[in-house]
Amino acid sequence: MKNLILVLPMLFLMNTASAKKNKKTKYTYPKEAIVQSIIDHKLLQPFLHPESKGRVPLVISDHLIGKDFKLKKFNQPVKIVSEAEAKGAFLRFTSFDCKNGNYCNIAFEYLAEGVVGFTGAAIKRDGSHKLEKTDISKK
Repeated sequence: MKNLILVLPMLFLMNTASAKKNKKTKYTYPKEAIVQSIIDHKLLQPFLHPESKGRVPLVISDHLIGKDFKLKKFNQPVKIVSEAEAKGAFLRFTSFDCKNGNYCNIAFEYLAEGVVGFTGAAIKRDGSHKLEKTDISKK
């Protein structure tokens, strides 16, 4: 009986330790912050033309990102519209693929200027991110 009393707590502790080891870290993707970083990226700026009619506020299609973001560009709130409402100059995300908890591959287009872009976002455990390998070019 004494051995059983000693063995049960040890089994419990071993089971708890292995459960913690097998538990995967749950990552959150800072999608809003990543989108803000993309619209602020220095390689995209030459194509946005805030001096041209219809370019301010910046319009983004909600395709793959949703409508709940609070983004700013040119000191104004960004206008996020449904895919059906997106007309004229607007930014559209064509891919937003986040895998393995620590990296997102993102593609976007700004057809008013014939521009396509690709970037990666490295995600840290604390939820912060850094854009990597950004490429923006004319179609």
